[in-house]
Amino acid sequence: MATSSSVFVGIDISMKSLEVAFFGEKNIHSFSNSSGDISRLIDHLREKQPALVVVEATGGYEKA
Repeated sequence: MATSSSVFVGIDISMKSLEVAFFGEKNIHSFSNSSGDISRLIDHLREKQPALVVVEATGGYEKA
């Protein structure tokens, strides 16, 4: 169940990058679309423990 302190994340995926937005934050976090940076993003998400992650799946770039 989502609470007022729940973390919500949106990820826009392109061939070269993953643009990550956390609801309520002004900064956008950018990661390269590579295995190393995807691992870094996963670690970052584990720390934040989001209630919901929404991914824009476009052109097969989301498969990794």
